[in-house]
Amino acid sequence: MKRLTTRRIAPVDALVALGASTGVAHEGAEAATQAPDTAYMAWRGTDSDPKIYWSRMVNGQWTPQQGFVGATAREPDLAYLNGRAYMVFRGNGEDNDIWWSSYNGSAWPGRRALVDRRTSGPPGMS
Repeated sequence: MKRLTTRRIAPVDALVALGASTGVAHEGAEAATQAPDTAYMAWRGTDSDPKIYWSRMVNGQWTPQQGFVGATAREPDLAYLNGRAYMVFRGNGEDNDIWWSSYNGSAWPGRRALVDRRTSGPPGMS
């Protein structure tokens, strides 16, 4: 099985910085992943805004930020596996569940809980 995962190396850091500099994400954007033909970025809102936002690169340009159905107390994480981008995040407030979703090519169709797992920090994928 060929597996591509979140890469926290210079190219991804550059993608996050590019998103922040072009107004797609704030400077605290925390997650980015590369796929063979695009890149994805996700972040938590600033200050008291717990919403999750995301964007992807299309033809060398970041799409406008879009909201995700879900909120988080910590930053989300992204990975790319078997042709799909995946997002994981901790719930918001007292919700310590770990939630996940996968991008279907046009949207993130909701979120699903990993009902037997909890965290007080941000979950990660590798």
